[in-house]
Amino acid sequence: GGTAIGSWLRLAGKLLGEHSGAVRHAILLTDGKNQHETDEKLDEALTECSGVFVCDARGVGTDWNVAELRKISSALLGSFLDVPDPKDLEADFREMTAVAMDKRVTDIMLRVWTPQHAKLKFLKQMVPTVDDLTGKRTGQGQIGDYPVGAWGDEEREYHLCVEVPAGDVGRQMRAAWLKVVAP
Repeated sequence: GGTAIGSWLRLAGKLLGEHSGAVRHAILLTDGKNQHETDEKLDEALTECSGVFVCDARGVGTDWNVAELRKISSALLGSFLDVPDPKDLEADFREMTAVAMDKRVTDIMLRVWTPQHAKLKFLKQMVPTVDDLTGKRTGQGQIGDYPVGAWGDEEREYHLCVEVPAGDVGRQMRAAWLKVVAP
């Protein structure tokens, strides 16, 4: 009779949180909107579940909230897609499951070092999904870690923008140094 996505996310977090070290993945399929919880409750659930599991979100049909599913998949480092025709759901589910089962390393972080007085303007994942990672930074000073989830045999592309102070003409300067960090 209704949809309470935050409650579902909390339950998934509780079940999957017991399996640290494993690739933890959930698939959220909905044909509705989060109508029995406030936006604040959903945000609280996303904060609780961030880093616990990856969640791919799919909207089936036409009566679901695009911004809501995009927010969930972004916060939980998953993919987001609409499935307008339910007959396409089985193929999409098989593909999502195969991709998730191909993951081998969990909790990957992209570590970014910037020189003194430089400012990281943004860091975005562009492939396989577009996701702004800028606000997900942990760490202080010149080194920041950005969560990018579990990885398998895949390629990813990122867009990094760093503002550096003007220097002497002809002098070389490193604007950033990136490193992939596994637990």
